[in-house]
Amino acid sequence: MKRFMVMAFLLLPVMLLAGSTFSKTFGGSDADGSYSAVQCKNQDFILVGLTKSYGGAMRDGYLVRISESGDSIWAKNYDFGQDETFRGSVLLGDSALLVVGFSRPDGGTPTDLLVAKIRTNGDVVWHKTYGGDGTDYGWDIHALPDGNFVVSGTTDSYGNGGEDVWALKINQNGDTLWTATFGGEGNEQGRGIAVDDSGNIYISAKSRISGSSPDMYMIKLNEKGEAVWLKTFSSFGWTEGYDACYDGKEAVFAGYGFWGGEYSHDMLWIKMDAKGDTIRTGHVGGSDNDYTFGVNATDDGGLIMVGKSKSFGSYWQGLISKIDAKGNLQWQSAFGGDNEDYFWKVYQTDDHGYLAVGCSNSTTDGSTDVFVVKTDSAGALTSIEDREKPVAQDFRLRQNYPNPFNPATTIPVDMKKAGRVRIDIYNAAGAKVATLGSQKLNRGHGYFKWNGKNFQGQELPSGVYIYRLSVDGKFYGSRKMILLR
Repeated sequence: MKRFMVMAFLLLPVMLLAGSTFSKTFGGSDADGSYSAVQCKNQDFILVGLTKSYGGAMRDGYLVRISESGDSIWAKNYDFGQDETFRGSVLLGDSALLVVGFSRPDGGTPTDLLVAKIRTNGDVVWHKTYGGDGTDYGWDIHALPDGNFVVSGTTDSYGNGGEDVWALKINQNGDTLWTATFGGEGNEQGRGIAVDDSGNIYISAKSRISGSSPDMYMIKLNEKGEAVWLKTFSSFGWTEGYDACYDGKEAVFAGYGFWGGEYSHDMLWIKMDAKGDTIRTGHVGGSDNDYTFGVNATDDGGLIMVGKSKSFGSYWQGLISKIDAKGNLQWQSAFGGDNEDYFWKVYQTDDHGYLAVGCSNSTTDGSTDVFVVKTDSAGALTSIEDREKPVAQDFRLRQNYPNPFNPATTIPVDMKKAGRVRIDIYNAAGAKVATLGSQKLNRGHGYFKWNGKNFQGQELPSGVYIYRLSVDGKFYGSRKMILLR
């Protein structure tokens, strides 16, 4: 394997947090890659994508389970027809995951949208396809507060002609609850998806009328699949939407576009309020082209974005960009070798680092390999021996994991000094359903476990729950979590 280059650019001081870091590739003699990932309860990761190195002559769906230190545990390929690719994924508790992508039926030319439920040991529970006579495919999937799921993708079997954005709501068995299409006479492609606490759905997409440059296409749906608003954005020409996230208050759409009349693309993001009005627009770019393919919210109120860049060398590098809560660039890290490397998705991990997944063409194995990089909180690859143990700077309630969860979840807290801690849990109606603690914790980092049960030991139903932190009787914050039965 050829050596990879790592370039990190810190723009603001950041507290480093402990945890394993690594840069790894996985694959065989042909094309392999990863489009998304999930983190399991035991801190393992499952990478989701495609392989042409294993199985038949065409592509197969591909899962690679790795440990928290990046070591391979198992890898499996999945052949449901003639040609498969897995793209989006979501974890179901800790026992299974749903993956979405496409499958080409045996002997058929058009692809169908594919959803499969696969246990975390790699065994298939079920797989289903959705579509018509044209080409249909899935891109992303997200859990809903009511315990069901929404899928985003593209169809030319239904809609207004050409390609249209396609959204489907399904239950845990893959049964269709509703479908909706959005688009005009041109071509629209549905990509990343996000969901807010009320069940509203946000889809980042690309819209293009024949003969013109594409626009970023942003869609908000209600829980019934009805359009609340549809917006387009163009940045001096060619502009595309690729992903979306919800930061707890507003929706964020990310992609790339020309900026300021310059003839190179920048990473682009737009934050919008509930009415579809733009709150903030930002861009990140260097001396050459920079593209955003994935975005996620971070627990400090900022954003983490990934894609690819030619601003940091002669070859395409996988790029990670951290944006702070005020919209300023905090740091950037570029990873890659002497060929094209790029990231599709990024996640903040349970230890507050970042996991980026994608494809690498800089290895000696095949045309592309699965590419996965795990960094610390400052976007660096450093050994545990090289890092100082983090010290909590405040009383702080962090996001639970896994989330959504079933049957149990972990709630981390930061303690700037010793104190008596209590976690109160409320349902969406505001009724207190459980209390964790009260117990004394020392300075540092503590963890509470919740089994999804109320004061009487009864299992609570699926839904959104609010958990609140109190230290020595003083309130220090609240967060939301989703229980999926």
